[in-house]
Amino acid sequence: MLRATGVIAFTALALLLLSACGSSGEASKDAALGARTGSTGKVVPLLRLALPATSAGCRGVTRLGGGAERIPATVSDKEGQVAVLVNVCIEGKGPYPFVVDTGASSTAVDAGLVKRLGLQAVGEPEKLVGPSCVTDGREYRVAQWSVAGLPLQPQTLTAVKIPDLGDPGEPVGVIGSDVWNRFGELRVDFRRGDLVVPGSERAAPSRTMLITKPASSRLPKS
Repeated sequence: MLRATGVIAFTALALLLLSACGSSGEASKDAALGARTGSTGKVVPLLRLALPATSAGCRGVTRLGGGAERIPATVSDKEGQVAVLVNVCIEGKGPYPFVVDTGASSTAVDAGLVKRLGLQAVGEPEKLVGPSCVTDGREYRVAQWSVAGLPLQPQTLTAVKIPDLGDPGEPVGVIGSDVWNRFGELRVDFRRGDLVVPGSERAAPSRTMLITKPASSRLPKS
């Protein structure tokens, strides 16, 4: 997500999700209807994603050489739509399927899940801006959460309610680069179906850097 004053604009996969959300404008309603109906007029989901298995519960991460961590993931490749999903546990509950989206600068979660978990709201509701609509969102504080058992730092998540996010058989959130940048590096292996990070989270980068050549890596060779 890109932040502006009182407005949050989503990028990458989040844009696809928001393209079907509703607003008070007729143009947005027409765009949402077109995005969710096929040529026969039958309503179809925007995303048909294979979700991670829940059998491992809030576990699954394995330690590699040099302290690196391997996070199990599910690579969903259906009807030309490819996404990587991981299991996330929040406040000791879950696991919940989240889409890995390095193009989203902030992490979003279904508003219904936030309500069921009883998370504490932070600040006032804000407007979320998509390519064809505007919907509401709000920040909520998470004190304890993890991805496949790998602990994540406490932070706020943006709660939203949009189609194809949060209903049975659907992912409940998008985990963005606000999380992954704290690991410093992230390798996605689509063939094996996993993510590799160099270890536990560190402090997020404090300055902007221009990368002009390959950098040394702390990740073990695949």
